Amino acid sequence: MALLALEPLALVVLALTPGWRHVLLTVGERTADGGVPIHLGPGFWAHTVYSYVLLGLAAGLHVGAWRRAVTGQRWQYGVTLGAMVLPVVGNVTSIAQAGTTGFRDLTSVAFVLTAGLWWWVERHGTAMAQVPVSTRQVIEAIGDAVMVLDVGGRVVQANPAAQAMLGPLGSGIVDRVEGSHWTDLLEPDRLAMVRAGRPLATEDGRVLDVRVASVDAGGERTGTVVVVRDVTDVEQLRGELAEQAVRDGLTGVHNRRMLDQRLAPAVDLARATGRPLVAAMVDLDHFKAVNDQHGHEVGDRVLVAVADELSRCVRAEDVLVRFGGEEFLVLLPGARAADVAERAQEWRRRCARLVVAAPGGTCTSR
Repeated sequence: MALLALEPLALVVLALTPGWRHVLLTVGERTADGGVPIHLGPGFWAHTVYSYVLLGLAAGLHVGAWRRAVTGQRWQYGVTLGAMVLPVVGNVTSIAQAGTTGFRDLTSVAFVLTAGLWWWVERHGTAMAQVPVSTRQVIEAIGDAVMVLDVGGRVVQANPAAQAMLGPLGSGIVDRVEGSHWTDLLEPDRLAMVRAGRPLATEDGRVLDVRVASVDAGGERTGTVVVVRDVTDVEQLRGELAEQAVRDGLTGVHNRRMLDQRLAPAVDLARATGRPLVAAMVDLDHFKAVNDQHGHEVGDRVLVAVADELSRCVRAEDVLVRFGGEEFLVLLPGARAADVAERAQEWRRRCARLVVAAPGGTCTSR
């Protein structure tokens, strides 16, 4: 700012110094009609050239800022750039009248109009200095992996997240994402999963969701945008919610919703293969008396203790379900009824030995 002020300051000194004022302009003799012609000197022309060079540089910087600006700010740059034209028009008009008695300098008036337009944009527009970002900078700041593909499927732009996220999925063919064909970034089995719209699982346990969207212009596809998002936490939460939906809230064993899901397939498999399938019911006798004598809190402890004991008794392929209030069901694929009867007796004996704490003593099967 200080360096730019040197030339206007020197101009003011010349204008105020009588011995040097002729370098800028001279005043002719008054004409018959009362007019006074103004003749422009070499200093004025040097000042004019200097000013237009600065205006050209400013306009170039302005156009560059307009191109880099986000869409919501470009109208502001358009208005302020257009306002710069007013002093140019006023100055050209004034210079064209130089040497005549009707000379009027319109440049300063035009500069006032320009300043007014700039003030209006600054007051009513968004602060242009607060969002000096380009589209590429926005993409690079996104945590999701973003890739822009050309019509042929080659990656023309990829943000840092894409470089990092796709590394564990790559087949080792390419070292960089940009410039590679997107089919070279994934192993064949993973590529088939992407095309099928299925999430990808990485070796480090992450789950990635891949979305592909075409970019069209004038009815023709001009490229493709691929967004890869880490949805590990979402998938874990979804799995936990799905597991909770088929679990009994008190005992932690499966509920009847799980039985509905597993029973029909098990029956179909047994019919198709002849493999035996047994369902065993386990009922707690006199459970109402437990609630009446010790309270429902103790009754809940009894149910939890029985469920824990049954869980230790059943096989991994068996399905233990809380069927009702004090009823449990065990679905045993591949087991024969006679064998299950013996196992059920063992379950009964083990549950009969359970002791549950109760106010003032304990609760047992005896």
